[in-house]
Amino acid sequence: LGEGKVVRGWEVAVPTLRVGDKAVLTLAPEFGYGDAGDSTDIPPGATLVFHMELVGIKDRVKGSGASDRERLAALRAEREAAQEAAAAKKAAVAAKSGAKSALAEKLANKGKKNKGSGGKKEWVPKEKKSPVKKKGAKGKSPPPPAATA
Repeated sequence: LGEGKVVRGWEVAVPTLRVGDKAVLTLAPEFGYGDAGDSTDIPPGATLVFHMELVGIKDRVKGSGASDRERLAALRAEREAAQEAAAAKKAAVAAKSGAKSALAEKLANKGKKNKGSGGKKEWVPKEKKSPVKKKGAKGKSPPPPAATA
């Protein structure tokens, strides 16, 4: 701007915009390319319509600054790095919350029988053993019953 490198309508309208503003510029021929047009792309006497958004302002000094493509590539890289950092933070929070829930479950099961079994076991009676002869005093078998004749 200010060097006559853009159409007159831009020279007039763009300085009135603030960063973040969106505008539709409808330029009459005298603010565009006039009665001459511009080669084969823009016919003579054309009304021009531009949909614009002012995303930033940067002073350029001749011989300094990166080209627009390099600047956009750097901005994309910054955005991707920020997205990766946000994803890593989200994963760390999820892992931390998973560890907390595992710890809470462990503490809830502390002191319970069958820790962590998740359910009650069915009670089954023990098998009965066959009767055993009782031993007498000092581990000896009782004397056999006396025989009668």
